[in-house]
Amino acid sequence: MNWKEFKNWLEENIIECEELIVKIKPEKQDKYGELSISALTNFFDSLEATLDSDNTCHLFPKFKEDRSFRETFSLCCFGKKFNREETSESDYNLLERLFIDWKIFVRTNLIEQENNQELLKEEEKCLVESCSEEMLLPSIYCFEHTCQAENCLRLRMNRENEEFDIYCQDHFRQSIKENSETMNKSRTESGLDEELLLGISNKFESIGKENQKLRQNNKNLQTQLNQLTREKIGLEKKVKELEIKVFNAKAEKKELEEAEKSKTEAWELVGKIDREAKECRDKVEQEKKETEKVIKKWKDEYFNLQERIAKEINCLKISKETFENISLSQEAIIKSNQLIIDKFKFRLEDQKKEIEDLTSKLEESQKREESFQGQIQQLEVQLLFHKREEIKQFVSKAKSWLDEDLQDCLDTLIEAQIETLEGNNPFAQKQFERSQKCLAKKLTNEKVQTLLIKQKELFELEKRVADIKQIYKQSSNLLEKNLANFSKLDWKQQESEQTKQKSFNQSTLQLEEKSCNRETKIEHLEQQTEEQTEIVKWDSIKVDMEREKSISHLANGGYWDKQIQTLRDDRLSSDKKQVVLQTRRRNHYAQLEVKLENKQELSQVKSQIIQSSFNPNKP
Repeated sequence: MNWKEFKNWLEENIIECEELIVKIKPEKQDKYGELSISALTNFFDSLEATLDSDNTCHLFPKFKEDRSFRETFSLCCFGKKFNREETSESDYNLLERLFIDWKIFVRTNLIEQENNQELLKEEEKCLVESCSEEMLLPSIYCFEHTCQAENCLRLRMNRENEEFDIYCQDHFRQSIKENSETMNKSRTESGLDEELLLGISNKFESIGKENQKLRQNNKNLQTQLNQLTREKIGLEKKVKELEIKVFNAKAEKKELEEAEKSKTEAWELVGKIDREAKECRDKVEQEKKETEKVIKKWKDEYFNLQERIAKEINCLKISKETFENISLSQEAIIKSNQLIIDKFKFRLEDQKKEIEDLTSKLEESQKREESFQGQIQQLEVQLLFHKREEIKQFVSKAKSWLDEDLQDCLDTLIEAQIETLEGNNPFAQKQFERSQKCLAKKLTNEKVQTLLIKQKELFELEKRVADIKQIYKQSSNLLEKNLANFSKLDWKQQESEQTKQKSFNQSTLQLEEKSCNRETKIEHLEQQTEEQTEIVKWDSIKVDMEREKSISHLANGGYWDKQIQTLRDDRLSSDKKQVVLQTRRRNHYAQLEVKLENKQELSQVKSQIIQSSFNPNKP
């Protein structure tokens, strides 16, 4: 079996060529009349191109007996290469029927050839046996007038060949005449009795009768053998028909297995998408819970910080009241303030770096989500495409079983089902019931139900795809909002730094101008330090709160939990540093109290401070 034999079969039995057009013979119009001329010509052109190895046309693949038509021709394009129009489903099915009929024809011819060879072998055997019998004829001429001649004749007359028997009878009669003449001559000479001769003649007559009986038996056996050969031929035909049915059943079984495989793959894809959607929902719920917990914790910490700041302010007020008359050196105060400001600057720089790292990580997470969304869209498109093609194939098969009127009825049934699934439409439901009743005449209830179930599955799958797209749109909007918040935070931090630098420059100028007045300078510096500490604290609190809000929205696994823990550790370390500074100040104030125990010294200091306040020109 090859493509050349297929072409010869088409030209002999089905096709007739007119110039460049290929048509079906009028004898085969009943079976293949619906096949379009353009599809048939393109198919025949591609077949000739494969045999001539012409690359201008779409070529056939290598021929394999195990493959079916759909396996060999997965692509539906035939003819010239610039012609990329796919053949219709009806033409494709008719071409498949042609291919199957050719295979059946070839197999039936092979079976007939085998049967003919067996019959020829049997005839050759019969001829060989007859030739072997004819070779024994010359021995009759050597018969003598003794008992040995009788035995030889009996053995040779028992043969089943009629020609041999007739030939033996003729020669036997001639031999009897010759023997009678010789006997008459020898009577006188030898004096034999006539009774012996009569007995021999009677024996020869009995042998002839037995030979006739054997001929009749041979005829009966030949008639029985002819009947058996006829029965054998009928059984062989039945076997051929059964083989054809088995071949068709195997092809249908393969198609069903392929459909089941595609169905299982589609259900597996649907399961994967459902699992991924569930995982995303669970992650969103966990993120919401974690954000609520973090917000509660930060609220508690915020209130605790407010209480601590109020306590520190009260302590500073008490320290001011107790040490109003103490004059500290300007350089020490400026250095301490400058150290505090530098520390806050370093802290702000660290926070900037952390914010930049977080923005880069957020962008990476956004890219991952975009790639994940693209993969999900590809899976959705593949699944929907596969499902729609499966439904189209099933509908085309169903239409091939129906007439034109019932095909329109099937289309109305599908449209009415879609409208009923989208919403309560009584008119569509009535159409659905009418069309279902009409189709029940030709199609079975199982086939109609399978089509409706597949259409319903496709509608539900499209709904799921729309829900998943909405979820990912919401997540993308959250990401955009959080990125905008980060940009706002950077802008606010820059403004706070600029304000701090301006305030610091103003404070230095004021200190240089008001170096004469110590009390005013000390108060101004203390106020400035308090304001700066409060501003830095409030800014740090706001930055931390907004940062953790954004992180809680975009938390994805243990990586973001680690980042939150590092931020909390930094916050605790900064609180500890502030406590250490407060203890140092208190110790310093205690030492000053010990040194200034004497009231006289305190009064002298007060008088000096008052004089310096009235005389601002003095250093």
